[in-house]
Amino acid sequence: FDGVPGTRLRLPSAIDEDRRWLASIEFGTPESRPTLVGRWEDGPAEPIGPVSWALAPDVSVVLRAIDAPVGILKVTVRPGVAADKRRTCVRMVITVNQWVAPEISLVRGWREYHLDPPAGTFRVGDNTIRFHIVGEGEANAEDVASGLAAFRYLRLYPRT
Repeated sequence: FDGVPGTRLRLPSAIDEDRRWLASIEFGTPESRPTLVGRWEDGPAEPIGPVSWALAPDVSVVLRAIDAPVGILKVTVRPGVAADKRRTCVRMVITVNQWVAPEISLVRGWREYHLDPPAGTFRVGDNTIRFHIVGEGEANAEDVASGLAAFRYLRLYPRT
């Protein structure tokens, strides 16, 4: 590309996905607040968009599905960072209604994590998605006050 300096490439991003979802929670928005259960706090908007911070190791959301959904669940999360630059959380277990997903090891920065719940996990109406966040060592009060993890969105996509 040295011969064409004005050329720009744009790689597709999961954030820009144009496929319609079956249900969604866009964290950090007024519409999302009634769906959040536990200690959450809206944070300043990140480059990725508005976010909500989990202030406790056990928080949840209520995802409302209109049809009997069978699909892939995608959640975008960024671990918090304490004053000494260590992550305030390193692992997370997500439970959808009664189904428990395998533990996720969180990495630095924004990442979209995909879960493939078995058929019958989601139901029409309210579905409870719980997040059990495991800290690195003992989280102190200051670490928790600044937030264990930031969440951008939770979306349920149809299986294709």
